Amino acid sequence: MVSKKTYEDIMNSYSSYFPHDMDTREGTLVHLVKSVTAMSIAELYEELAILEENAYGVSATGSWLDKSVAILGLERLGKVNALVKIEGDEGLYAGDVVQGGELTYTITEVKDGYYVAQCNTAGMEGNSYLGEVLPANGAALNLSITAIILKGSEEEDDESLRRRYLERLVCPVCMGNVSYYKDAIHSLLGVGGIKVVPVPEGAGTVKVVITDNEYNMASDELINYVKEYLDPAEHSGMGYGVVPIGHSVEVGTVEKVDVHITVEINGGAVPQLYMRTARPLVKKAVKELNPLWDSADNIIVWNRLIEDVIFDISEEIKDVKVTSINGEISRLILGEHQIVGEVYINED
Repeated sequence: MVSKKTYEDIMNSYSSYFPHDMDTREGTLVHLVKSVTAMSIAELYEELAILEENAYGVSATGSWLDKSVAILGLERLGKVNALVKIEGDEGLYAGDVVQGGELTYTITEVKDGYYVAQCNTAGMEGNSYLGEVLPANGAALNLSITAIILKGSEEEDDESLRRRYLERLVCPVCMGNVSYYKDAIHSLLGVGGIKVVPVPEGAGTVKVVITDNEYNMASDELINYVKEYLDPAEHSGMGYGVVPIGHSVEVGTVEKVDVHITVEINGGAVPQLYMRTARPLVKKAVKELNPLWDSADNIIVWNRLIEDVIFDISEEIKDVKVTSINGEISRLILGEHQIVGEVYINED
């Protein structure tokens, strides 16, 4: 480990190198030389500290982390373009462009009764529009985006990439093991959390439970997409997907559980005002548990989490008591395949 030294540390260490009767006070030539040298060395220590911090995958960030994970064959996931469902009149073909709001979409598939189109703007912005679209070629067609088939997402952040890196280190990928399934599914656009249940119905059976890339319930389209990639339904167990011959795979998604919280706040002039402030903050904190779903056996909503959020609002709050979380007092433990749905605080 690099023992970082500051400019002051280095300047003080110089005192032993000069005779006691030599004038080294500020303004002398000796002091000037000491100061310039110490400053340069302190900058080197700063650079060494940055290098040390980014030399390991557990602490590296940005492009440094990209280089660390590349050793294991991993790459940062890029932005994902949303796929949408367009319904209405016939008359469009693959490659045609339509516009909805400020976004444009390119038709990728013509299905029986609807179109699949890709948003031309990558990222979460493509999830923001539902409604009427107009063909760029000026055709008079009545068309609307009615659903998001695959949600767009931003570039993978450092913590998500680091988590995949550490999972790969702890659980190396071998053909057909749990890590193999997770690794294969993580390569698919639109998938967020993944849990693999080995042999749920005996040898050769595998159950995969997923969320979308916003850690919500996966759409039917995304579930079918993952299923066809792993183990096409028409040839289940025959090895026509990426999983080994003999593995029959079922793909499903999580269940949402609404969380009802009852809280008492004491202290301050008007506790009701603190409740108004607390409500959106607690909702946000509880929903932020969802990305932890696939790295834990269960999501647990603790009363302490709620209390800490409320205490941070104001020093005037003297006491916070969570009296109920879905009927429980200290904690709510969700099922293995359950995530947080809507959060209600002191609401019927």
